[in-house]
Amino acid sequence: MKLPERFSSRMNGYFEAHPGSDAASFFEAFECPAQFGIRLNRNKVSAGSDASILLSMGCDIDPVPWCSSGYYASDKVSGNDPYSHAGVFYQQEPSAMLPAEILAPKPGERILDLCAAPGGKSTRIAELLCGEGLLIANDISSDRCRALLRNIERMGIDDVVILNESPEKLSERFEGFFDKILVDAPCSGEGMFRRDPSAIKSWERYGTETVVKMQRDILKAADRMLRSGGAIVYSTCTFSEEENERMAEWFMLEFPGYETVPHPEVQGVSFSRVGGENFGAIRIWPHESRGEGHFCVNLRKGTDIKAYTGCENEDGDNGRFKVPASAEEFFRGLLVRKSAELFLRKLKNDGYLRNGHLHFHKMPTERYAGLRTVKTGAYCGDMKSTSNGTVFEPSASLPLFFRKEDIRPERFFSMKRHDDRILRYLKGETIFSSAEEGDKLEERGYVVISVDDFPLGFAKNSNCSMKNIYPKSWRIL
Repeated sequence: MKLPERFSSRMNGYFEAHPGSDAASFFEAFECPAQFGIRLNRNKVSAGSDASILLSMGCDIDPVPWCSSGYYASDKVSGNDPYSHAGVFYQQEPSAMLPAEILAPKPGERILDLCAAPGGKSTRIAELLCGEGLLIANDISSDRCRALLRNIERMGIDDVVILNESPEKLSERFEGFFDKILVDAPCSGEGMFRRDPSAIKSWERYGTETVVKMQRDILKAADRMLRSGGAIVYSTCTFSEEENERMAEWFMLEFPGYETVPHPEVQGVSFSRVGGENFGAIRIWPHESRGEGHFCVNLRKGTDIKAYTGCENEDGDNGRFKVPASAEEFFRGLLVRKSAELFLRKLKNDGYLRNGHLHFHKMPTERYAGLRTVKTGAYCGDMKSTSNGTVFEPSASLPLFFRKEDIRPERFFSMKRHDDRILRYLKGETIFSSAEEGDKLEERGYVVISVDDFPLGFAKNSNCSMKNIYPKSWRIL
């Protein structure tokens, strides 16, 4: 691979200034194949099932050391795989799995993923929150927000907020609000040279200078939104010290009271000095580990800094919401009794109707007034007026919220991963059940189509014919 001369010269200078570094091995790594990975979705796959899932996909059991649900995989693993559509796994470059692990969100915390698209880190954060607390995933690009929404939905994550705003505007609304903030910053992308040659052209055009001011502005906004004692995890996929260690040091000088949080050694990662601390930051080097270039630092805010002064009772019950009768009837018909009661309790506590759309969200939605919102909590479906009265029409993403054990057997139709009807369903075609399969299904109703018991979407069953209602924008072409 032909690297930019200016990049090679700068990196040679870096290695000369760091005795013990191996410049030759670094440059040789660019001639090696890029690394690929997948992360299994803990909302759907328990750790004990990892091996069977991986083997069924033809993957080796080859774990990523810094992520307990991450595995190395070949570039042949496809987003068209039925397991991908069911949210069983997320394709993610192995190094990119690090920041969410360093953030280490805990159930009940308020988390902001400030530069969230396309959603790899947000979906992992949501898994670790276990449905408790709050995740706001933001991206300034409306185009990238569409990919973020799709990934959030297919991974079965319900009560998440997606915003399409500038960090500066968010900081005006959420001062001192968050427990933890992830800033996976826009950067010069040097760590992606091996994986994406177009990154070299972008680097030659813009270099590091263009993004440094942007990174500083994002970090300023992040500080304003972080509560006393909270933490910012700042990460990039570049090798530039100016965007990495020097950026962290600038931030700590600009906002006194922060300290770096050290992390235990992990196979495949290196440590670098920030603010005089030898273990202040983490680097992943392509010649020292199986991953592309990555940098990550955990910055904790002092406890004597101004804290959030908003209402203490913002989280929790928004008041009793009267669930529309047709929606309640639908959920009682789709779900087994226990799951229906739990889901309806969420709706009664935190549900709301807006323009006929039924949602639930654990915080008052007034907090997002005036902001560009892409998703405000869980979108369940629509209330439709018909000649026979108001009916409930479920959202396409609704089946992905649930597991097999939540859904009544007569409303659940599962096929094996290699059944050719699965691909036909994902292409939007009508599929058919056998007479024996059809005898077990409810006639003339919504049926959840699944692959190996992982829900994919809805179809309407009539006389062994499954009318396909899988969204066009989700289909395999």
